[in-house]
Amino acid sequence: NSCTALADAAATGVPDAADTGLVADIAVDTCPTSYPAAVTVTVAVRDADADPGSPVVEMATKIVVTAP
Repeated sequence: NSCTALADAAATGVPDAADTGLVADIAVDTCPTSYPAAVTVTVAVRDADADPGSPVVEMATKIVVTAP
């Protein structure tokens, strides 16, 4: 698992596959300076018409990365 590949997954306004009108904002913390390490990824789900700072639900997890 490279941190660069994980960071490349960060995105705003990703539409859901069921076409419900919800979108996901995916945030990835900065890459560490030494490996292995854990990087926090946060996904916030919101209505597509809502302000990005107004999620319906927000979830965070840590993912282990082993390379830059």
